[in-house]
Amino acid sequence: MGTQGAGRKRSTKKDKSTAEDDALNLIARESSRLSDESRVSRSSRLDLTAEARLAAKRAARAEAREIRMKELERQQKEVQVQKHCHIRSHQSFS
Repeated sequence: MGTQGAGRKRSTKKDKSTAEDDALNLIARESSRLSDESRVSRSSRLDLTAEARLAAKRAARAEAREIRMKELERQQKEVQVQKHCHIRSHQSFS
């Protein structure tokens, strides 16, 4: 068996990372990160859409509530006017 001479040890391809390997690894990591962000972004968009639907429902309910309140106020005024007219008509007969 031979002895190893003095000098540089050869590096094998497995031990050495080339610039091309580094670039490919960087692209793979970036692609993975973007894919993760895309999933989060899609989820966020769905959340925003759901929130927008809820906000629209809340606004519609508030508008309906306002309409009902105005109708009740109108009816109460009408009843008060009728009572007032009824009382005045009885007072004029007395």
